[in-house]
Amino acid sequence: MLIPFDAEHLLFLESELTEEAGQYHLSSYNVVTGAIERLRENFWPLTEQYDYIYQQQWNADEQKLFMQSFLGNVWIFDLKTGEDVVHLQKYRVIPHSTTGAPSLFISPTFERFVHDDESGQLTFYNDEGAALHQVPLQPNAYVPSEKIKWNPAGTIAWMDSSEGKSDRILAIDIDYLKIAPQQVDFYNLDGLLIGTIQAEDGRDGAALEVAGWMDDDIAVIKSYSVEELKEADNDLQNLHVKDVSYYLYDVRKKQKGDMTESMPLDATVISDRQRQWNDVGDRGNIVVEDGKIIYANEK
Repeated sequence: MLIPFDAEHLLFLESELTEEAGQYHLSSYNVVTGAIERLRENFWPLTEQYDYIYQQQWNADEQKLFMQSFLGNVWIFDLKTGEDVVHLQKYRVIPHSTTGAPSLFISPTFERFVHDDESGQLTFYNDEGAALHQVPLQPNAYVPSEKIKWNPAGTIAWMDSSEGKSDRILAIDIDYLKIAPQQVDFYNLDGLLIGTIQAEDGRDGAALEVAGWMDDDIAVIKSYSVEELKEADNDLQNLHVKDVSYYLYDVRKKQKGDMTESMPLDATVISDRQRQWNDVGDRGNIVVEDGKIIYANEK
């Protein structure tokens, strides 16, 4: 983990072997002088149980670092004020295969997070770990592995869902499922339902998803259809997308805008961990990588 802290420093995890076992420090490295400073010393002692950092997020504006370990340790370090939050409760990653499946979905501001404890309900928490509201998962329905996503402001969360049928799977690997949603439910930051939108009736394979945001309340909705490929290279990825269009949707006012063929250029695009499906009918291929989006027109 190397995170740009300021103009001259990087944040990293410094490991140290001790006579008893070992420990981790959150440290900074001065790229000019080579000096190392321990900012949070011995915050994560090693134990007999194997553990590792499963996910981390950095809020550069607020200088806050969030980390979740595989065993469910959660730290929120505030390097601006020093007012850290170290959770005593464990929010464990869902054991699955070799790496685990996502279980904790934190807002960009770190003020809220949602945890999946495999009880059939998702629980919204504040940053101190107080439970706020529970959202039930519908039985016999598909929800993507990234169950809860947040708008950039951290004020609205949403969850995609579809029928639990194979013709709704867009992509899948060991620990990650991507679906073609039929329904999107929007929640406020405490987990209360704001509203729901659904794919068009009467169209085979109709789907929709949040593709981006214009501001805190207005989402860019991508509407499309999916159909099975006649000759699929991979049995677990045999769909392609067609009939793509976009419209703006005011989540709180529940107002839908006009359809357009392309996504607004000034929208904040929602990142996705997997984009390896055939987006037939979209205006060119889109490749999303760290720090850049590449639009490549088909020849």
